[in-house]
Amino acid sequence: MSSVFFGGISQYEENAGALTKNDDVPFTKVIGNVTRDKDGKMTETKIGEMPGFLGASAEFFLDPKVPMYESEIVKLNEIKGDRVLLGHIVGGISSTRKSIFFSNSGSESEASKMVFKVWLTKIDRRSGGETK
Repeated sequence: MSSVFFGGISQYEENAGALTKNDDVPFTKVIGNVTRDKDGKMTETKIGEMPGFLGASAEFFLDPKVPMYESEIVKLNEIKGDRVLLGHIVGGISSTRKSIFFSNSGSESEASKMVFKVWLTKIDRRSGGETK
């Protein structure tokens, strides 16, 4: 099973290709995919970046036409087509910098007015990761 995280706040950040702990829990631009295999092993992969320090406290609204279980987990095997709109990310916090919590004058962050479309694009892993 996979979970995708769109920016937000993280205790870990990438430094020179390695994940390092940052107890200041800074904002992050990273879009990450966390996968847990059948044996419970977790793997995290960076799959992109948000256009700013966005995502914290944002809401994801899943398109009701997307096939899903009662728990709102997407049924990937039932999705038709190579590209589908899964839903939208709305609101949250927009920060000017990754670490604002110890030097905040009140102007470093605000409510985000942005709305993002979230698309699923199927990848053919047998062909080296090219889109179908």
